[in-house]
Amino acid sequence: TPCAAVIIPPEKHPIDNSMIDKDALFVLKKLQSAGFAGYLVGGGVRDLYLGKKPKDFDISTDARPGQIRRLFKNSRTIGRRFRLVQVFFKHNKVIEVSTLRSLSEHDLDGPEAVLAPNNTYGSLDQDAQRRDLTINGLFYEINDQTIIDYVEGVADLDRSVIRLIGDPQRRINRDPVRMMRVIRHSARHGFHIEPNTWQAVCAHMASLTLCPTSRLRDELFKDLYSGNAAGWFELAVECSLFTTLF
Repeated sequence: TPCAAVIIPPEKHPIDNSMIDKDALFVLKKLQSAGFAGYLVGGGVRDLYLGKKPKDFDISTDARPGQIRRLFKNSRTIGRRFRLVQVFFKHNKVIEVSTLRSLSEHDLDGPEAVLAPNNTYGSLDQDAQRRDLTINGLFYEINDQTIIDYVEGVADLDRSVIRLIGDPQRRINRDPVRMMRVIRHSARHGFHIEPNTWQAVCAHMASLTLCPTSRLRDELFKDLYSGNAAGWFELAVECSLFTTLF
């Protein structure tokens, strides 16, 4: 069943098109001129809302990977669990473009399996429900300059809250690495973790051992090099993330 979206008009939020990386804006406009929808999504929207400079400007679209590749010759397809397209620009800049994903075979109605397959495509509201944290589940649309919010992400940004989308225990069971992202964003932004999310993280920490060590390594490096390692360390020790990893 589609979720209801909250549409935040430009006068109610701090983001405008001039704040978006010019190459990301080029990708968004080219997708739309070809008849596809295109949205700035995730951390880019979050950081712009918080007045920070995003490290990445990721894009979601209803175009399939093959259609994206035909639009952007300077691109390649990557990913195993979910295929996405990297579009290359000068100075080694990469804009990642993903197709909107479906809820089927995954978090809400799929098989009870860790890291279940998720190469299925869906709608904007379904894609929002599949993201990890509410503050990462926002979309920005360049034509109307609106934020589209299916998960109360703007409210959590305003309240400085880290919250997993959906049932925390189920979401962690499907992908335990989400626990590392909870700790990361709490430390990085100085946000407090919502109680149900925190309890689920503390209770399921051992499930990290089910994840590939190479993936855990890559996620850990993001935290060690983030500039917020002290805050991360305190939270990681408190919830046993530190001892589980090392």
